[in-house]
Amino acid sequence: MGTTVGQFPVVTKRAVDVIEGHETTVLLSGYEDRIMVMVSQIGKLGTLLFAKREEIYDGPKAFQVDTILGKRDEPMLTVCARQLIEKISMAGSRWAHLPLLLSISLKDHSPAMIKGVIAFVEENRIW
Repeated sequence: MGTTVGQFPVVTKRAVDVIEGHETTVLLSGYEDRIMVMVSQIGKLGTLLFAKREEIYDGPKAFQVDTILGKRDEPMLTVCARQLIEKISMAGSRWAHLPLLLSISLKDHSPAMIKGVIAFVEENRIW
């Protein structure tokens, strides 16, 4: 489990676990205008992705993910951001409408690793 620090002005939670044989640190922060999730196995910022829910009148929910910095040719990182923003928007909390800023640096981008990261973030969520 993680450690939650303070409730004002930014709710922050840090957790460490081993995912697919690699020590993984997650830092989650809830701001007024976005949620930031940092996932690192190598102690670097890595790839920075921005994900948001698009408001479609009377239609299904749609999500947009953009790579801001880093590896643009890594579809599994986009999948990770897409899954996380979907989980955030379905949570029904005060942060459900906010966009996600995801910083992710992994040693392995396999589907099993991404699935493990998503589960670990969800297990330690702040939303």
